[in-house]
Amino acid sequence: MAAINGTLVKLLIKRPGDSEFITVGAAQSDSFTIDVDLPDASTKGSAGWDAHIQAMRSGSGSITGLHDPTEEFTEAEVYAMIANRESAKLQIGTMEVGSGYFEFDASISNFTKNSEMESPVGFDFGYKSNGKVDYLTVGS
Repeated sequence: MAAINGTLVKLLIKRPGDSEFITVGAAQSDSFTIDVDLPDASTKGSAGWDAHIQAMRSGSGSITGLHDPTEEFTEAEVYAMIANRESAKLQIGTMEVGSGYFEFDASISNFTKNSEMESPVGFDFGYKSNGKVDYLTVGS
């Protein structure tokens, strides 16, 4: 299997009422994490060994980008989602035919706008899944 270049990974979003997914533009970097809670289930019967159960699962991530008013999804849309308490459907992956990607409903959990003197204006936002995270294959 060939290595995947990180620049190929895209975060796509479809807000309520939208008919198609759009790419979150001007992205520089992003991360996506799937977590599972592992509550302790140790008993005297586990003979001193740690035991746990697999409980709640969740997905979360963040993206860093630059302000680009020509993009379809900018910090204005991120702010609108927070202000309106709106969730959206997200996809993250290379989106090349045959490749896998994650798809899930999510809410924006935080937003940061950053600007330094003599530097481009940037923004960061985090998101958290709201329900099941699916792993799908492009083109199937």
